[in-house]
Amino acid sequence: MNPVVKWLRILLPIAFFAFIALIVASYSRGKIDRSGSIADEVDVAPREADDTPSLVMKTFEDTHSLGGKMISRIRATRTTGFKSGWYTLEGIDLTLFAEGGVHYTISAKQAQFNPETKEAEAVGGVKVTSSEGVELRTATLRFNGSSAANKVPVDFKVGAWEGRAGGIRLETSEEALHLTDGVKADLKTSDPAARASIEADEATSRQKIGQLIFSGNVRMTRQSESASADFISATTRPGDRALSALNGEGNIVIRLAGGSEFSAQVDDELIGRGETRITADRFVGDIPSGGVIRGLNFFGESMPVHAIVDGNPRRELTASQVRVEVTETRTISALRAEGKAIMSEAGKVPRAVEAEKIDVFFDPRTSKPSNAVLDKAVRFREPKSEGRADAATYDITGDRVVMSTVGTVTPTLTSEGTLLKASSIEIMPQAGILKGTGAVVVRYDSKKDSPTDSVLFSGKGQPVYVNAAAVHLTRQNRQATFTGGVKAWQDLNTLFSNELQIVENGEEMNARGEVRAILRQGVDESGAPRLVNARSDLLTANKAARQVEFNGNVRIEEPGRVVASDKTTMYFDAAQKLERIESAGNVIVTETATGRSAKGNQATYRVAQRTLRILGSPAVLTDPTGEVKGSEIRFDTASQKVEVIGGEAEYNPE
Repeated sequence: MNPVVKWLRILLPIAFFAFIALIVASYSRGKIDRSGSIADEVDVAPREADDTPSLVMKTFEDTHSLGGKMISRIRATRTTGFKSGWYTLEGIDLTLFAEGGVHYTISAKQAQFNPETKEAEAVGGVKVTSSEGVELRTATLRFNGSSAANKVPVDFKVGAWEGRAGGIRLETSEEALHLTDGVKADLKTSDPAARASIEADEATSRQKIGQLIFSGNVRMTRQSESASADFISATTRPGDRALSALNGEGNIVIRLAGGSEFSAQVDDELIGRGETRITADRFVGDIPSGGVIRGLNFFGESMPVHAIVDGNPRRELTASQVRVEVTETRTISALRAEGKAIMSEAGKVPRAVEAEKIDVFFDPRTSKPSNAVLDKAVRFREPKSEGRADAATYDITGDRVVMSTVGTVTPTLTSEGTLLKASSIEIMPQAGILKGTGAVVVRYDSKKDSPTDSVLFSGKGQPVYVNAAAVHLTRQNRQATFTGGVKAWQDLNTLFSNELQIVENGEEMNARGEVRAILRQGVDESGAPRLVNARSDLLTANKAARQVEFNGNVRIEEPGRVVASDKTTMYFDAAQKLERIESAGNVIVTETATGRSAKGNQATYRVAQRTLRILGSPAVLTDPTGEVKGSEIRFDTASQKVEVIGGEAEYNPE
């Protein structure tokens, strides 16, 4: 138990009341030397100007026993009684004997008391000592029958604690001892790391309930650590006197400088090396049966609890309340922030995470924060990104945030005109990686240098949507990879595949597995959209080259014809209009209306001229009437004219 608390609870009340009672009782039984003349010997100033001495006693001594054991002894070099009823003792020495061999001694140059009014005053070098190492010194101490007080400095020394108060006041009715007019106590030990001090305007001890209260500009310091408050109280158990409660209220400020023991326990890469400051309206200590502080609960009522960690980067935490859990070795094991909790970091790329509740856990081997759990109204913010969810985990050492679906609330993330929704979203800020898993929906808003301004999707002012089972995005090369049932579309332009890779925000697109593309190319004579359907194993779209390449089992369907090949490339002009289609390898062109078909090694269709040219060795033209071979076959789809060049016979369809 803190020795100062022990002294305030036991020593002073017992010693002072015993001092009064023993002096009064001793007049009828003390060993008194009455020799000498009153007029000759009295040089003590009376309390009242017209008061005169009526009795002088020398070498006053008395002992008091109970059950055969001495419980007190009082000595005085001389005692003087006055007609007013006041008595004066000089050279006082009072010793109280307690159980276990402990004894307390009160001495003073002079004491005055009145048995009828129970008023008393000890004056001149008042000193209280005990065999347990307690020492109290003051110039005077007054007692008016119900309380004792003085307004002169009181010096005390209790074990390793030394301090001073500007005054003292003891209230017998409330069993409270008040140290007043400025209190300061220092803990002086051989271990510099354990030295501490506390200052306050006043301190109050309520020994009946074991409570010690510091109030008014309370400040506690230990090396580079400090705590200040308007009010701090500590309560001990009556049995073993172990600490049972610790509370603080009003303007709570806790500071931990960069060199403090606490800061040294936390990785500077995570929390910084600068000063740590916590402000709150009040705090409550969590003290289990062992009497050791295992946690501190900070509450913000007029404003949120605010923790600031200076360093590179600077970090802050705000919440309605914050709980810090401490291990037996004085390291932090966990931290909980509740009520609009916000953790922010002011680095090269500022970021913040918010939630109704944030639990931060520390690695027991390294005492460093390792991970956090965020619950309800979760928000992740960077200058160019913002994510929202109802639950998330934060791997602090691995720099990874995972937002998860709770109930019907699906995580979302927006970044520079891109929206991501998924059952789970994983963010790795330093690595520049973003992952979405489960029911992925991505929306690219219309803007330059995005998939909305690509060769496949060029609808002005319209967003591009992508659905998939999963997506992996990397910031460095602005690449997104979608997998599992991919569907990407803008207006009527639609792409299906098993996998889609978007590179440099649409500069290049690669699709794999069961590729199907639907591309709008103007309107027909009736004004209906003219659609081109393409299927293949692979698709590559290149914005700079203004081309889309299909590879493997290619099949292109457009109004009036079907083109099959090993490879087909579509070329677009600067206005993103289809300019020509080139096919190679096992080319087969079929006209749906006539049933006419042509086979060759290569084919080129020019959209503006509406001409189709097929080359082969040979190129073969087949219709219901027969077959013609040549080196080249030309179709004019506008006039329905067909020409076979270098053939075996002239082809002239009816």
